[in-house]
Amino acid sequence: MTPITDLLGNDHLVKSCTADDIPLHYSKVVDFIPEDERVSYYSRMVECVELSTAFALSDDSCFLYYKKEDVQPKFAHGVSFYGVGNPLKTMALLLCIFTKIDTKTFVMKFQPHTGKFVSEYKSILTVASIKRHNMNNSYLVSRIDVVKKKILSLYKKRGIL
Repeated sequence: MTPITDLLGNDHLVKSCTADDIPLHYSKVVDFIPEDERVSYYSRMVECVELSTAFALSDDSCFLYYKKEDVQPKFAHGVSFYGVGNPLKTMALLLCIFTKIDTKTFVMKFQPHTGKFVSEYKSILTVASIKRHNMNNSYLVSRIDVVKKKILSLYKKRGIL
């Protein structure tokens, strides 16, 4: 487990997800997944655990599952991202993953499910990605370097880093 502090100074631990974590995490997002995509969604979560690209806070309040591209390992596809009601914990999770665990991923793409709104991902997206998605329903793109920079600037303003 990797320690991280949130913006209020609370300490958290980030863990690599195991097969035992998947049912709990899946239960938190299953209502947002269309019926016909649920089996493949679950299997992608299993694949992320096998690839060691699934992380959560130790209290399981926030988690991120993603798969790196084979051809370009700096690019990844977000499989499952959850942090409803926990923005500070979510920022801490992302900061820990992309500054301490996986420092190589540069871009992450998300394809929101039917019924999901871009505003739910807004804090980790670029303006260009939001406009592109609104025009042609393309992937939502998160530049990890920009996300890290935003979060780090908040931490520095709070005097945590």
